[in-house]
Amino acid sequence: MTGEKRILHCDTCGKETEHLHRDVLDTDYNAILKPAMWNCESCYRNKRALRALGGRPESILGGKPLFVTGFMATGKSKISPILAALTDRDYLDTDEMIVEKVGKSIPEIFEADGEEAFRDLEYQCVSEAADRQRTIVSLGGGAVTFERNWQIVEKAGVSLCIQASVDTIFTRVACKRDERPLLAGLSDDECRAKIASMLEDRGDCYNRSNVFVTSDEVKSPEDTAVEAFHLLKQLAQ
Repeated sequence: MTGEKRILHCDTCGKETEHLHRDVLDTDYNAILKPAMWNCESCYRNKRALRALGGRPESILGGKPLFVTGFMATGKSKISPILAALTDRDYLDTDEMIVEKVGKSIPEIFEADGEEAFRDLEYQCVSEAADRQRTIVSLGGGAVTFERNWQIVEKAGVSLCIQASVDTIFTRVACKRDERPLLAGLSDDECRAKIASMLEDRGDCYNRSNVFVTSDEVKSPEDTAVEAFHLLKQLAQ
């Protein structure tokens, strides 16, 4: 059909777009960003910004895993794989590892086996992820509230905390709260109050992270990933 728009997909973030940019930068830059050849406007812009920051991921982390922490719905599962693609690292999500290990969703594990059983599985997966080199590991929101997990994280690698406001988190979980065992069945007011209370209770745990970035509805996940890279470089200096 004439006039029909052609839908393309970005090699980095997978987003549908009508226009793509091909990587035409120097060989050294392409070696860092090897997986991506055709990029949407946002990814193309952010990759150029990443090059301007300088430094290779190996010189920043030395092959050690980067653990991404933060409360639920702060953007860990969106930002972490983008950061992995930008730094040419493997990506792991401990929640996904748990689901794959037992063949149940996280709400099903909570309902059938209880939170204690889930936390034991989480500890196993954090331990397994810590043994992997050159990885970006996204941790569940409550993982670092347990000292045994923090001990693994601090011994094995570097930690990045993604932060977000109560309003941002509530907006993101409002329509999917039943998928979050700790928020299921709550009214809007109860949900917002629960989020605020949990953030306050967990604050000291998240504050043990090495690096912090903020996620909101203004910055794109790609922008936040580039910001994180910049902060990690500063940490290494």
